[in-house]
Amino acid sequence: MKLKHIIFDFDGTLCDSEELHFQGWNNTLKRFNASLDDFEYYLKTYAGIPTPANAKTLIELYNLPVTVEELSALREDVFHEALKQHQPVFMPYALETLDYFKAKGLPLYLVTGSPRTTMDII
Repeated sequence: MKLKHIIFDFDGTLCDSEELHFQGWNNTLKRFNASLDDFEYYLKTYAGIPTPANAKTLIELYNLPVTVEELSALREDVFHEALKQHQPVFMPYALETLDYFKAKGLPLYLVTGSPRTTMDII
């Protein structure tokens, strides 16, 4: 079988960004005197889930006085501010893998559950 193109996921595949996402949620929840204390629990429960779905879950869990849209927007603002100070790190061999397939002339595609505004910053 001949490859025609390569598709990569971003968070957790090309980029080691889950710690930044975890901190982003905690910095957002801090405004409501709430937090996610366990990183492993976060990974099992929230990692890879789109922001609005996580916002809905957290609003219900902590009985937060905001809408899904408001919490999602706040979380994105907080996360974007954090990205200005701490860029995520690429996973081992991610850049080498991208370079390899690019050198082969294969089109590379990036898929992600992250908003476009976040990807533009990264």
